[in-house]
Amino acid sequence: PAANDLRFTKVRVTGTFLPDKTIYVDRQVVRGQVGYQVFTPLQIVGTSQQVMIARGWVSVGQSRDDLPMINTSLEEVSLLGRLNRPPAQPPLWSDDTPVADGHVWQYLPIEQYAQQMQLNLFPLVVELAPETPAPAALLIDWPEIDDHWVAKHQGYAFQWFAMALAFFIACLVLVVRSSRTRSQP
Repeated sequence: PAANDLRFTKVRVTGTFLPDKTIYVDRQVVRGQVGYQVFTPLQIVGTSQQVMIARGWVSVGQSRDDLPMINTSLEEVSLLGRLNRPPAQPPLWSDDTPVADGHVWQYLPIEQYAQQMQLNLFPLVVELAPETPAPAALLIDWPEIDDHWVAKHQGYAFQWFAMALAFFIACLVLVVRSSRTRSQP
């Protein structure tokens, strides 16, 4: 299936982190503090493919000159999460502005990152489940999937189809009455 069809699918992946390829997506605000969203590719066990793991958020700290230290397990891990799109290009982004400066990226164009790092990356990222223990996970504050609107729209659809059915029945009754009055002398 297309990658977007898999969005928000719960997954479990097993593999080893590639910590030297960790990136920090800048300008992420959580609870009023500026920081980075941290992404580390995971080499999936038994395959030649990797998947980018969205590990969560860390504060910028005292200075942007020094990136926060992130502990990363070098052992095989099994992680639970959901698939989602990587951080998108900000609105009004100028193509003249570099996307990356070392390990700090402004957003995550996953194909460009994969090519630069020479990885065979899956096109979606895995956002770790909130209950994932450290050091794999950092501060996790993903937006909830707000699907209560789906039921609301289904209700509207039912309402419109019911009104269309009532209109059809009313028209049918009027046509039948009209044809009876014409056929009577």
